[in-house]
Amino acid sequence: MNTIDERLRSILNTFEIDARLIPEEALFCDDLGMPFGQLSKLVRKIERDFDVKAPQQARQKWNSIASIRSYLHNHIH
Repeated sequence: MNTIDERLRSILNTFEIDARLIPEEALFCDDLGMPFGQLSKLVRKIERDFDVKAPQQARQKWNSIASIRSYLHNHIH
């Protein structure tokens, strides 16, 4: 497993999201019922833990595990 994926899974687990059990395309708010405030905290934690500052347009697209994973794989080297 890729280090990015391991770190992302660990972060998601702190928000009680088991990335192994839900479809990657499941939407945090719509499908999983995550409150928007909680999603904002998740985004900030990902930025902090991966030492990235994603532009607002990119963060607005972080609505699923797949979208976050894709961004990180394309921007973390």
